[in-house]
Amino acid sequence: PDEAAAVGLVEGLLSREVLPQAEPALTELLRVGAALESFDTGLLGALGIPAPESVLGAARRAGIHVLPAPVAEGWFTLSPMTKEYALARLVTDPAELARIRTAAAHWHADRGDAATALRYLVQAGDAEELARLLERHGSTLLAAGHSGAVVEALSQLPTGSAGMRSPTLDLVEGEA
Repeated sequence: PDEAAAVGLVEGLLSREVLPQAEPALTELLRVGAALESFDTGLLGALGIPAPESVLGAARRAGIHVLPAPVAEGWFTLSPMTKEYALARLVTDPAELARIRTAAAHWHADRGDAATALRYLVQAGDAEELARLLERHGSTLLAAGHSGAVVEALSQLPTGSAGMRSPTLDLVEGEA
């Protein structure tokens, strides 16, 4: 009950006091941030947030709970209650949530962070992109100790889908 009351307070603050007067970029920050584990200004910019440094500052001034993320200096996350509100009220289309996560996965993969890319693709449920990522980085992910994540990703691939299967993917599955 206490958590539900706290989420209700956050919802009241954001829905009635903050977002009606906020710049559209602030609402977009909440939509995008809710879909992500963590974010920095580079990722936000790549996902369409204009002037991400300014938007993050505006969010903090508006009382939106953007917290430092434990992953690295300069990374942020939404507070759990703010994220819950945004997922329930601002990102109501599962396809949009998947699109944001798939785009974030590409951004991370392009920067050599295949483990984070894999998590986002699993969350997005994008089997084709999962297969591509596992073909390129599956052995490396396994060698780095991410076998549980690789097995989970492999379980999301449709069985009997010859177009998605390759000898490389079969090898990754055998190694896992």
